[in-house]
Amino acid sequence: MKNLIKLIMFVTALALVKKAVESLLVYLEANDEVEIPVDFVKTDHLHLNKI
Repeated sequence: MKNLIKLIMFVTALALVKKAVESLLVYLEANDEVEIPVDFVKTDHLHLNKI
């Protein structure tokens, strides 16, 4: 019985660590910055922006 409880706790801890690592990787790999081309000018798309 004691070994079964240890096994259940080990599997639960393993699942929690796996989820934490996955979440951390998603957070670290997220790149919210959008790179704007150097030759981009706001007036290039006046007809789209309706300015």
